[in-house]
Order: sequence, then C-alpha cells, then structure tokens
Amino acid sequence: MRISSIPKLVARIGTDMPYATVDDLPPALQRLPWHAREIFRAAFNAAWQSYADRGPQAQEEIAHRVAWAAVKKRYRKVGDFWIERPAVARGRVALVAAFALMTGLLGGTRSSLAADPANGAALARQWCISCHVLPGNPTQTAPQGPPAFRDIAHDKSPEQLRVFLIKPHGSMPQLSLSRQEIDDLIAYIETLR
Repeated sequence: MRISSIPKLVARIGTDMPYATVDDLPPALQRLPWHAREIFRAAFNAAWQSYADRGPQAQEEIAHRVAWAAVKKRYRKVGDFWIERPAVARGRVALVAAFALMTGLLGGTRSSLAADPANGAALARQWCISCHVLPGNPTQTAPQGPPAFRDIAHDKSPEQLRVFLIKPHGSMPQLSLSRQEIDDLIAYIETLR
C-alpha cells in the first residue's frame, strides 16, 4: 500500500484506524489465511496508533513491520502457502531457545555424526540460496552483505551456528527450523571447511 493511500483510506472509513476489517487490507495480503489477516490488521492498527507521532511515512513503515512480525510469529511461509506454526514455536520462543542453548552448552545435543549433511544441503537450497552464495552454483550472485556459505564454514564454529540458527537476528529472516534441521544444516556447512 502506498503512503498516499492511507489518508484516503482513513477518510473513507471515518476512523483513526487504516483497516476497519480484513477486507480493507491490500490485495496482496488477501492470500494470507483469514486468521493471519486478522493478526496483521490488529497489529497494524495498534502500531499505527502507537507511532502516530512519527509522521505518516515512518508511521506506516513501522506499522507494516510490526504487523508482519506478528504474522510471522504465528505463521511461516512454505512455498506459496502460509502454515500455522506449532504451539511451541508460537509461545515461548525465548524459553525454547534458552533451553536449546543450555543443553548445547551442557553437551546435551546430538552428535554431528547423527546429522544428515545431504538434508542440510537441501535445506540450504530451499531457505538460504536467495541471500547466501552456495557452493556448486557458479552463476549465483547474492546481495551485498550476506556471507557465502564457505565463508560461514570457516568463520563460525558449530556451536556458534547452532545459537545463531536457533534465534536468528539482524536482517536474517525468522526461520522455524527443528533441532534436527539445524543439526543437518550445520553438518552440511561443516562439509564446506
């Protein structure tokens, strides 16, 4: 939605809220499940009110980011579909990440020998190739910034990778990888050393 359309939408609805119903959402959002659209609408409207003092452009940008974060906390995109996350992933993400970190530090994680590097390579092609350069793709280019997988293999230990993949940060998308998938991805990265 363009910035200039928000004031018209607010004037048409006659409220301080840009989206009175899920039907008012832009067409691109209509592909989300109904509940995800409701989450987006409620989060956008709440952020819209909270950041009213930031000016229309910043206000819309912040509200948009907050709304998408709320949707992605509850849903994840698989191919062209949005799938609801399991209750554990929705609820106490920080608690799960802390527990995984503690068990990793205490030696409770599975051995990397039990991991499947071939599955890790498949996961990398599915989730990582749009940002990171992967080996075996000579024509692939990536945006400025994200390191190539070979560089990651040389710069990060398996423990550092595990912590990062449990709770991604920075410009990395919020992935919802299982413990097995994380181990498989790390096993694949280890093969690149």
